[in-house]
Amino acid sequence: RLSTAQVLPAEVKSVRLTSILSESGMALTRAVFSLDTGHKPHLTLKLPENARFWSCYVNGLSLWPVEKGGELLIPLERTGAFRAAIDVEVSYLVEMPRLEDMDNAFAFIGPQCDLPLENIQWNLYVPDDYTSVEWNGTLDEIEGVRRMMAPFELESLLNRDSRIENQKLKSAESLLMLGNSLAEEGNQLDAKRALETAYNLSLNDADFNEDARVQLDNLRVQQAMVGLTTRRNNAFKKKAEADLNLSQDDAQEIQFSSAWASQLLQDNNSAEENRALSELASRFLQHQDAALRSPSGLAYTYPEHGNRYTFKRKLQAEPWQEMRLELEVEDTQRYAILPLVLILLAAFAVSAIGSIRRRTIDVEVEPEQA
Repeated sequence: RLSTAQVLPAEVKSVRLTSILSESGMALTRAVFSLDTGHKPHLTLKLPENARFWSCYVNGLSLWPVEKGGELLIPLERTGAFRAAIDVEVSYLVEMPRLEDMDNAFAFIGPQCDLPLENIQWNLYVPDDYTSVEWNGTLDEIEGVRRMMAPFELESLLNRDSRIENQKLKSAESLLMLGNSLAEEGNQLDAKRALETAYNLSLNDADFNEDARVQLDNLRVQQAMVGLTTRRNNAFKKKAEADLNLSQDDAQEIQFSSAWASQLLQDNNSAEENRALSELASRFLQHQDAALRSPSGLAYTYPEHGNRYTFKRKLQAEPWQEMRLELEVEDTQRYAILPLVLILLAAFAVSAIGSIRRRTIDVEVEPEQA
């Protein structure tokens, strides 16, 4: 008889890593995990030894993970109707370990994860003067050296940021429409997440951001009012009209449409009671927002410049397996001055030989004169 296979709580669909090596031997790495969270409450990662944590984002929202026993616990939200997967981005800085005390051999080590990994791609950027001699590791090379010579200037950075913000705004517009549609269909949880994401993606557009904030606040207030009305009805054994009863025990996630909520509040409460409930719900939400910690992550642009090497791996089946690449390089700038040194040495040798010959001639001439 075959043993029962263990079902994974979540699935990591892809991993994208970018590491940039400086001439001083420090490396900045960004790792993006795209996953279907399932029922997994958090993603657990372990950074390389002596790594310095920089930032963490979940779907573009900055958060501070919990550190426990040298591991990072990153809280996750459930994937829903408006998103097939979520992105967890972690950045860290580490001094690159040398291999066998060799100055020109580096070991790139990625974060370890408590889940199997699929579709891993790792881009390594090394200085222009470095060329790869040989490599080894847990991934396969798919593209050798490729020079990234685009100018790293202020204008190019501003243009790049502008393109990114335009993409964010387009996504926010789509999510705002989707959030309203989900609310009408009764999917309140995903509607709230869609509107929250639209709000966070549009921070640089004041008008649109205010529109998203108002719609999000209205949805949250309506949800709170439905909850307060339902609990009051349950406490006093009060039954609403047909098809308007909402039991707290029906399901873990209660679904109702905006039209259903409006009808429930209208049939069960007077206009004065609804105004009072609206004000009470708004205060509840304000207290919740004030209590929540919302850290601001460091926003930066990666200087993707120099020689790029790309490595891939289709599947890493074992959790906590190390991602590692060992790269031996040559500093071409060091050898570029060798011809100049040889020329100087040759010139010095010729000059020395000429000086010795002149001295020999002078010594031979002096006895003859005597």
